[in-house]
Amino acid sequence: MKVTFTALFWMAAMTGVFAQPSIVSLAPASAIPGQQLNIIIMGVNTHFQQGLTQVQLGDGISVQSIQVQAPDRLSALVEIDASAADGFRQVVVTTASERAEMDAAFEIFDASSGARAILTLLPADVMYLSDFAADNLQAAPILFNISVINGAVEEALKLRLEVYHSDYNKILTASKNLGTIQPNQVVLLDNRDLEDYTTTGGSKALLDEANKTGVLPPGAYTYKLILMDGRGNVIAEDEAFNTITNTLTGLELIGPGTPLSESPEVIFNNFPMFQWFSASNEFSLQLFEVRPQQSSPDDIADNFPVYEQQGIFNSFFQYPNSAEILEEGKTYAWRITATFFDSRGKQTKSSELFWFSYKSASGEHLQAERIEIAPANQTMKIGQARQFSATGFDKEGNEVPLQVKWQVIPADGGTIDANGLFRAGTQPKPVAIVAEYGGIKEHTSVILEWNPEWLENQFMDKFLKEVFGLQH
Repeated sequence: MKVTFTALFWMAAMTGVFAQPSIVSLAPASAIPGQQLNIIIMGVNTHFQQGLTQVQLGDGISVQSIQVQAPDRLSALVEIDASAADGFRQVVVTTASERAEMDAAFEIFDASSGARAILTLLPADVMYLSDFAADNLQAAPILFNISVINGAVEEALKLRLEVYHSDYNKILTASKNLGTIQPNQVVLLDNRDLEDYTTTGGSKALLDEANKTGVLPPGAYTYKLILMDGRGNVIAEDEAFNTITNTLTGLELIGPGTPLSESPEVIFNNFPMFQWFSASNEFSLQLFEVRPQQSSPDDIADNFPVYEQQGIFNSFFQYPNSAEILEEGKTYAWRITATFFDSRGKQTKSSELFWFSYKSASGEHLQAERIEIAPANQTMKIGQARQFSATGFDKEGNEVPLQVKWQVIPADGGTIDANGLFRAGTQPKPVAIVAEYGGIKEHTSVILEWNPEWLENQFMDKFLKEVFGLQH
């Protein structure tokens, strides 16, 4: 029986597995002996790093190359030995001392047993309408991969995909004529390769609801894949599920510090202001001393915290005078854990680690004690532009001229130029505008709201086609 990503996520949420690095998805998740293919591996709480991350898929499978695309996503080119034994393999991904694994994650099978069609979903908690721009269908995100493995006889094959929503019933049917497939031939596709789509009555109601918020409605999406021969007989089927929760769980650190992949930032205040950005509203903070030669997040997090604080209800925290004083020349790392609630109940999510070194302040860095950003706490429509400015103040409250470095968090929330002109992105969500000068950082929040007019120029059939990446 196939275990879907959604089932794995629910089991992990119930058992707390996601507190540790885990592998949650492989696509495709099967192959035949002698085949070479690219496998996309998705993780949770992982820190994949190009040149450092290694992948093992068990006996009979060699990894030719690895391309890390994000800390929780990589692509591995693998080759299946012609004599590889049938059966399931465990996947293990290591990054320095970090180990993420998934049992029975990849299957090798004998193609002579008959044709197969395998559907593998990629996890998604939120899907934004604006991710599917009608003028750029190929930019639509990959939602699923399909592997078709023919049996021992040459066959004309055709695929049909049906998509259902738990509240709107069937919303889409698509098909793909694969033509004549040779014995044991493997055909790999994703959602952008299908065609001959047909929308149903449920799709109109789904789009009407989506256009109120800019995200696809939450609920369970069911994908049914059917493989037919040239006479229309069903010879293989597969089914997978994904639950869209629309829970915004983004958690990004602002400062002090930099990611572990960069050199530690030098700060000049031993009672710093910790700042982060998240849609959650309850947090805890941990601060660790980094020992010599440590750079792995697992090794650092294994250290006993020099300071911890629970029950923080803002996205900032002033390091208190009562805490252990930061020592000059030492390096420290910190992280935030957010608490949020979704359809699965109470959940937690931890940020990456930022690190910094403390140094006594010089006169140059004492000129500006704080930064103010104007305007503060804005609400904008997606795609709009707004000018921001930053003013520095010294310890007496006098203005200090400065040229700040601007940043948008998360990076896909929009762009901001060197003069503070912010252009909002196309996803309705909260973002942070950050100003930094001499190790001092300040931020203000901007709520990006959905603009229902965005969909007015989208034809429904074309839009549903591109939501699932389908082409004529």
